[in-house]
Amino acid sequence: MTVITMSRKELTRLRVLIDVADGRLSVADATGLIGVGRRQVYRLLDGFRAGGPDGLISRKRGRSSNRTLGTVFRETVLAIVRERYADFGPTLAAEKLSELHGLDLGVETLRQWMIGAGLWVRRKDRLKRIHQPRARRDCLGELVQIDGSEHWWFEDRGPQCTLLVYIDDATSRLMHLKFVETESTFDYFQATREYLEAHGKPVRSSMYRKPAEVSEADHAIMALIDRQYLARPYYGSRRMAAWLATQGHRVNRKRIQRLMRLMGLVAIYQRPNTSKPAPESKVYPYLLGGLRIERANQVWCADITYIPMAKGFLYLVVVMDWVSRAVLAWRLSNTLGAEFCVEALEEALAHYGRPEIFNTDQGCQFTSIDFTGVLERAGVTISMDGKGRCMDNIFVERLWRSLKYEEVYLHAYASVAEAKAGIGAWLRFYNEERQHQSLGYRTPRQIYQEKACGYVDDRLCRPAALPPLSRASSESGEMLAFAHIPTGTTANKGFDIDEVKSRPVEPAIAPTAVGADIETGRATP
Repeated sequence: MTVITMSRKELTRLRVLIDVADGRLSVADATGLIGVGRRQVYRLLDGFRAGGPDGLISRKRGRSSNRTLGTVFRETVLAIVRERYADFGPTLAAEKLSELHGLDLGVETLRQWMIGAGLWVRRKDRLKRIHQPRARRDCLGELVQIDGSEHWWFEDRGPQCTLLVYIDDATSRLMHLKFVETESTFDYFQATREYLEAHGKPVRSSMYRKPAEVSEADHAIMALIDRQYLARPYYGSRRMAAWLATQGHRVNRKRIQRLMRLMGLVAIYQRPNTSKPAPESKVYPYLLGGLRIERANQVWCADITYIPMAKGFLYLVVVMDWVSRAVLAWRLSNTLGAEFCVEALEEALAHYGRPEIFNTDQGCQFTSIDFTGVLERAGVTISMDGKGRCMDNIFVERLWRSLKYEEVYLHAYASVAEAKAGIGAWLRFYNEERQHQSLGYRTPRQIYQEKACGYVDDRLCRPAALPPLSRASSESGEMLAFAHIPTGTTANKGFDIDEVKSRPVEPAIAPTAVGADIETGRATP
């Protein structure tokens, strides 16, 4: 007795063809029942009459597909994955195999191969993470938990508000409640003050938590990321993780994302409408398209960069004049708040007057009300880079590259004071001595003084308005005259991380020409 294995589809065809062969069913009805054409029905009938039910079975059953990848190819791919991409997922590993090794295969195919080789575990097969429940505290007042809830607490009888609740962990007792308009830091401080006055200081509060310090390993990786980002600003977290693997650092992509966010680095690439600032921040249009910029103080720009140190890191903001590339003011900070940006802006406005246009990117520091409010009160037109304007900050990006390769990477700053002194000295060199090829081998200070003559206040062109000259001797013994040219690098005050004394800038007669006398022992072209 012969046993024939047939699929459900083949059994249906067998029943229909038996009825057609016995005359109980027409060919036209058979086409509707088994979903094939008349010619195919006749072919199936010929096969059934010639071979019986066995003639209806597909001849491809049991044979390998014509597109099957060979065993040698499979083992080659798995060997590469084990060696270089052991901690990669199937999707990223497939991209790297195609991009770097020229091995094109589907993500699902690679996923099944990695599962079979034990290199990947399906999500449903992974062990669930066990979260050990925390025991309650033993005594009242030992731990107080604080939270806020926004709701229509008074229904239609009052506006929507937020309820701040202070709950004791040991007893679940409601220690303090306060209705506030919004869940803001100020309201939390005020409610906490009221709680402390009523109940005293708790042993521990869940509101206060010391953030974890950045490890030495993260510092080393951040330094590598910063160097590579200067050379390849279009590298995102995926490419950066793959590049670090080639340098001997196998780092998870999520770790790279966290470190790049901490450093304030974002890959430059065209993206579909992802530059969406916070809803409460106003975004200003881009005004530099097609604009001829040929005067000092016509356009200013600002940007922030990451400064690595031996232990820790800082953030640097500069305000730059567009046409002369002169750095008008700068500030260092250990946080990415808007305060140090506002201080640098106010210093530049106080020493150099106001520009016609101020251009920045759409970072939260520059779109904040504190920053834009200073510009609006000064009557400055605000311009912001938008989608597809990744090259608008090219002058500041060139400044970052020069600063880091010529100063920061050569000196592992041990303290904030050392970093401030080193960066300040280099920025003075940049403004006063460093010759720029794009400026005809002249310094930003020289260009700023020349181009300022075309600005609104033409007193800068008059001899009476120019600052006094200082005398310096050249190597040949000839006395050379150097003009007093404005710069903001010598007036970086108000830095509260680590006070470093610096000479204040004395204002000159013209409000837009303020600086310090240049004294040098060699001729500056």
